[in-house]
Amino acid sequence: MAWVNLNKDAATEDLFETLLRRMGDVSRRFVDAIGPDDRTPAITDTRLTREVMPRMHALDLDLEQSIYVVASDSPFMQTVLGWLVWQGGETVTCRSVSPRDRLWYAPEGSYALIDVDALGGIVEACDDILRLRKHRPDIMVILLSHDFLRHEFGKERLPLADACLRLPCSFANLELAMVEAELNNQAWQLRVEDLGADA
Repeated sequence: MAWVNLNKDAATEDLFETLLRRMGDVSRRFVDAIGPDDRTPAITDTRLTREVMPRMHALDLDLEQSIYVVASDSPFMQTVLGWLVWQGGETVTCRSVSPRDRLWYAPEGSYALIDVDALGGIVEACDDILRLRKHRPDIMVILLSHDFLRHEFGKERLPLADACLRLPCSFANLELAMVEAELNNQAWQLRVEDLGADA
């Protein structure tokens, strides 16, 4: 293999600029082609590097379960996606909670992180979320919104969600919500079974 001595002349600089420009064009076309629903989302926050991104501490949190991120276009949800991918999570993006969307066909025991604000607020999204909770009680639902007064990790809102987060929130809060959602979802599934038995 021959080594090429690249001197810093004008021709070499022009060549490198052309190559970089072409690489940028290819990258943009690739990002456009995969679209927002791909399993490998772009990390838009350049600060999310391996040096600064915090690791999860919950050793019993099963990241082999699929994590569906609904309405993922906001900068915060893009940051969440990047963090989950860095943890090794299998993420899937969805546009809505509609029965026509892929969330309804998620594997059993999947997580659903739902940006309520991006869906038009809790009033607008409520019917679809209630329907999802009734027909897919095995999906662990975490709602995120700026309109919530506080984080909710208890069982008070089980008909709507297994956990709720007031935005903005930290990665630690999100991790705690995922842990508590797993516990609360077990109670929700039992409640749905009891309601079905009584019907």
